[in-house]
Amino acid sequence: TTGRMRFTQRRDEPGLVLRGKNLRIDLGTRSGYHMEAPGFTFSAQDVVWLSGASGSGKSLFFKCILGLAPEGSTIGGALEGVGKNILAQTDLIFQAPSVYLFPYLPVHRVLVEAGVPLEQADLPKQAMPILDQFIRHCSAGERRLIFLSLFLYRIRHSAEKRLLLCDEPDASLDEANRERMLVNIGRLRRQRPKLAVVYITHDKEVGAALGPFAGESFRRLYAEQGRIGAMPPQPPPSDPRPPGSRPVPDATCSADTTRATAPLLEVSDLTVCVEDRVIVANRSFRLEVGQRIAIVGRNGSGKSTLLRGIMNIMPRERISRVVVGGNQRSKSWGYRKLGEHISYLFEDSEQSFPR
Repeated sequence: TTGRMRFTQRRDEPGLVLRGKNLRIDLGTRSGYHMEAPGFTFSAQDVVWLSGASGSGKSLFFKCILGLAPEGSTIGGALEGVGKNILAQTDLIFQAPSVYLFPYLPVHRVLVEAGVPLEQADLPKQAMPILDQFIRHCSAGERRLIFLSLFLYRIRHSAEKRLLLCDEPDASLDEANRERMLVNIGRLRRQRPKLAVVYITHDKEVGAALGPFAGESFRRLYAEQGRIGAMPPQPPPSDPRPPGSRPVPDATCSADTTRATAPLLEVSDLTVCVEDRVIVANRSFRLEVGQRIAIVGRNGSGKSTLLRGIMNIMPRERISRVVVGGNQRSKSWGYRKLGEHISYLFEDSEQSFPR
């Protein structure tokens, strides 16, 4: 990384948390992609919703504030704040918690080694059974809950933190846990009157929920093609009806079902165990040509484990029968053989593209 970003401590503005001027990162790629934030100010008690399309520069904006520019990039600009330096006064909820949780430790070891007493671990009651489970066996939603527990404990016990950067912390969380997370952030804000929160989310309902507990301190920023600025005026919605009242698209498929006699997938009595704990018990279903199946449930209820069991990538599973494309799957089938019949999109991109 080349270039320099200057930080100046301002003691004459007690309500100031962070002010940025002409922040910029040039990634040094052939495409010439860069991120720029001409000017912004975060004050005590501010809650800022940062939105924008994927790839528009939101996460890069957070990294620029912390000086975490990617290798080979050029960084520049000026920051002003009340702390001694930007890292001392800022904390960041990372977008991909899997990268920062060691996969071969049980959850309780990860919490204890991070300094979090188990009795103070801020986990929902239904997630408590995962304490003895290895991180690598946890779903993306469970890993998100673990990471949030670590993070919230740390910031509650760090008096010098003035700025909380949240990079899509609601990703992979079910509705109840999203609401629980927002309640925790609201409680944290009330306990820390000098704290400012900047929150990235694509979920409009979550973003709108930030407003009520922030009141007049709620603001919006928008990222577009690498530029961070004020939220532009929004046109009225094309469909004024609430999302729940909109018609559901036809779930049928135009495929010719007259030629297929066997189901595409047939699962009988699928049972999957993780760390001696039964996660999926005696599940059976069929998937015919043209059908779509939605698997819905809370974090940790076994949705990802069910798919992993079908794909034969769980450490312990007891299966009566799995038939794929008319062929009965055997324990010897590996990824390549299964890939001839099934495409599996992982829940966490870090699992799909290992480093």
